[in-house]
Amino acid sequence: MDGWVRSRFHPMDGGGFAIERVQDVEDILDQNKRYQNEPQQKSELMGHHVASIPLVVIEKWANEDGAHLMQMNKYEADRYLKRKLRDPDWAHLRTR
Repeated sequence: MDGWVRSRFHPMDGGGFAIERVQDVEDILDQNKRYQNEPQQKSELMGHHVASIPLVVIEKWANEDGAHLMQMNKYEADRYLKRKLRDPDWAHLRTR
């Protein structure tokens, strides 16, 4: 796969279907590991690179937590992302 998010449709009893969202995230996670082990320079414009989060994870959080990042203001989104990235279950997304 190439990192794109794909939708798979699965027929269900009763005529409906379930949608499965999939993404090959191996390259993203490998890049995160490299960044975790390299010293990072702070950019004037961007600061430090903190995390790379695959789109399927953003969708998962939106579905589970109702966390629609694009609808949040900057402070809400920052607070939410900091909380998620401090969770040991999501440590592999952090780059710093």
